[in-house]
Amino acid sequence: MSSDFLALILFILVLFLTPGPATLSLAASGAQNGFKGTLNYFLGIFTGLVLNMALVIFGLAFVFTDYPLIYTGFKYISLIYILYLSYKIAQTKPEAEAKDSTFTYSKGFVLNMINPKAYIGNAALIAQFSQPGEQYLHSVSIIFLLIISIVPFTNVLWILAGKQIAAVFKSKEAGRVVQLSFAGLLSVSVIYVMLFVD
Repeated sequence: MSSDFLALILFILVLFLTPGPATLSLAASGAQNGFKGTLNYFLGIFTGLVLNMALVIFGLAFVFTDYPLIYTGFKYISLIYILYLSYKIAQTKPEAEAKDSTFTYSKGFVLNMINPKAYIGNAALIAQFSQPGEQYLHSVSIIFLLIISIVPFTNVLWILAGKQIAAVFKSKEAGRVVQLSFAGLLSVSVIYVMLFVD
């Protein structure tokens, strides 16, 4: 196995294991709804990531580079949506019934379609590990296949982490603290990206 391939795998693991809007919201859903109750949201997050990656592969990163105003507008739209999602997480009662609509497939899909960390990370992956010219399609296909193979496992780890945190804090009051903590971390993560990541 070449060192470039190992570096690519390590980059993907670090990128998708570190906290960000999608991973923190998966943990919040895991804490609130358990593993099974998070599956639809997880599928939305994953589907959004796949489409996000395809858009980056086929040139959206270049649009953002060539038209900074579009990128700035995109960042503000994503900030508003992710702060809205944080608010919904904070407002949901810990003992909410299964019909709660905070963590749905569509909200997970939209989150990763406008997730600035996902675009920045995917663009960095393409810039760093793709090959130019005739090798481009082959190299981005490998990156894409690795992402769709690795990310489900990293996302499941976040869901299980949320579930474990909720199990430790069983009282309503402690559950509320966990819930508000996830909402706060989600807000901080998107604000950090807005202020410090270009």
